[in-house]
Formats: sequence, structure tokens, C-alpha cells
Amino acid sequence: MNIYFSASTRNIKSDIHVYRKIIRTIQVLGHVISRDWVETAYARELRHNNQEALLQGMDWTIVEEAEKAIEGAELLIAEASDISTFGVGYEVAYALQRRKPVLLLANEDVAARSYAIGIRHKFASFKKYNHTNLAKVVERFINENTVKNKDLRFNFVIDRTIHTHLRSKSFETGKTKAEILRDLLLKDMNSDSDR
Repeated sequence: MNIYFSASTRNIKSDIHVYRKIIRTIQVLGHVISRDWVETAYARELRHNNQEALLQGMDWTIVEEAEKAIEGAELLIAEASDISTFGVGYEVAYALQRRKPVLLLANEDVAARSYAIGIRHKFASFKKYNHTNLAKVVERFINENTVKNKDLRFNFVIDRTIHTHLRSKSFETGKTKAEILRDLLLKDMNSDSDR
């Protein structure tokens, strides 16, 4: 399963051990990080002395890359202890709009001040962690949101008219018939959430 990991780069020097532990837990469980940005950001932070120099060297295509990675992910795990992280908040909101299950993590020492504690959404869960239980909290969330088979299959009976239409759309778009039907269902699900 593809999992997106979101966290603040502002405190990456002090929190790298937490980020690495979360990523390692995801990988040990046999899952993939949909956008592996942590080590690159950490190396960039070590090269720059101050925030001003870091921002001058930023490639702001990271926003588009993050959006694409979130769209391709099945879950999002966010380290949300930092109370003023716009990027993490945006990525969480982006995932929730797309009905992705989101785990909001906050270190128990600062959890009461985390903005994430107040988020009430059916696809979001907030968990406090400490050094000893972090891997278990992440593992439990992943296991609760893992579908054992990547794609669930079922039989779908259609008539000749629907088959011809699907075949034509498949030829036009280059998508499989299943992808076309899946897109239609997702569009319908999204329109339901807009109401």
C-alpha cells in the first residue's frame, strides 16, 4: 500500500529520529512511502545555516509533487506536533478532501497544544505518542486501514449498449473499462461529499 508521510521541515534536525521511526515502521510492515522526501529535506537543512538561505534554495514544485503523491496514496500519516505548520495542514486537508484516512500524530508532551487535536472528520484520527509507543500507534492505524487485496473485485452484469459505450470510452481515453467505472464512482462519491 502507498502511504504519504507529512511532517514539518522546520524542526527536522531535532525530529529526524521520529520521522525515521515512522518511515521505518511503514516499510517494515511492507508498505511504500509515496513520496520519499525526508532524507533530502534533512540533508538540505544541514547544508543551510538559516531559514532564509533554505527558502531561497527551495523548489516550489514540491506542492504539486505532494498533491500527486497524496492522490496516489491510500493513507496519510502526519506528524502534527508543531502547532504552526501550514504545509502539513494543507496536505492533511488535501487528503481528507479525497477521503483518504489520515493519522494525526502529536508527541504527548505537546499534544494539548496541537491544532490537530481539534480536527473532527470521519477520515481523521488523532493519536498521542511517545518514544516507546510510536511504532505501535503507526502500525495499528495501518492495520486498521489495510484492505488485504489491493483491488477488490466483483462481478458486474451489463447489457450490449453499456458494453459498447464502455468500449468506446476506453478507446477514446486509453483507460480500461474498470478505470472508467471507478472514475465515475469516485466522481459520484465526491459530488456526495460536496452536498
